[in-house]
Amino acid sequence: MNLTFEQICQATFGASKITQENGIIQFARLSDKQIEAFRQRAEVLGERAQATTGIRVEFDTNSNTLFVQKRAQGRLEILVDGLPTLLCESPKDENLFLPLPEGEHHITILLPCHTPGALGVVRLDENASFRPHTFQRKFLFLGDSITQGASAHHDSLSFTNRVARFFHADQVNWGVGGSRFFPETLEKPDFLPDTVFVAFGTNDYAVWDSMQLLEENCCAYLDGVKALFPDSKVYCISPLWRADGTTVRKTGTLAQVRERIIAQIENHRFIHIDGYQLFPHNPEYLDDGFLHPNELGMSLYAEQLIRTLIQSHGF
Repeated sequence: MNLTFEQICQATFGASKITQENGIIQFARLSDKQIEAFRQRAEVLGERAQATTGIRVEFDTNSNTLFVQKRAQGRLEILVDGLPTLLCESPKDENLFLPLPEGEHHITILLPCHTPGALGVVRLDENASFRPHTFQRKFLFLGDSITQGASAHHDSLSFTNRVARFFHADQVNWGVGGSRFFPETLEKPDFLPDTVFVAFGTNDYAVWDSMQLLEENCCAYLDGVKALFPDSKVYCISPLWRADGTTVRKTGTLAQVRERIIAQIENHRFIHIDGYQLFPHNPEYLDDGFLHPNELGMSLYAEQLIRTLIQSHGF
């Protein structure tokens, strides 16, 4: 049986908008206003904001087969009971068929993190059960390219996806590669996260023209987070170690930037998680040798963040 558009909408998580035209279903995680705000900062940021990062179709079924039409460029992954089972990296449309083990299973169709994903037909066996998956928590991730999943060859292995799966949390990912503390990109969503993670700073260190500009935008951004999510627990992850962090830029060194950001986090009474304690100070775990974690680095980042949340924050 083909899932209806309504059923796919019911089982889609991490999206702010879902549309269908000529049998192709398209998804957006950010509003048009947010995408335009990123575009005003830089055209490439607007493009990255249109990626379907973190958007999943998740449901439980006893079907013995799954058929999915991939209808856009970019990676598409299918997970069965949380285990990555099929990865399609074809640059063209593909029809994907996956036999499933007997019994009921939790299916995740993960759309691409770095390009706009789209689906056509999603088909199960005739008379198979179908139930949108339910979650115990709801996470919102705010951040830059590391939050968006840069350098994770398998999108399912980014730190955000790993952390959300571990805590059985629905997640919305607003990470945009290259972004900084841009207050105008915040907007009241139509969902209420119980937990918000804010992870900026490495681009702020590299790009702002002065420490004053960095501090002003950091303060304004955190003001916005406080106003939009007064009932959510907010965890701010200070910048991770990077191999060129001792370079003196217009904002100073990375250590000086971290110090000022941590002060802003504490002034806003958010919960600080020290990024220096979450990631090894070793370029071996960086895909580009200086900034972006590779999949091993992502694994360690996720593992340390999970441990910190459990041991220090009662998750």
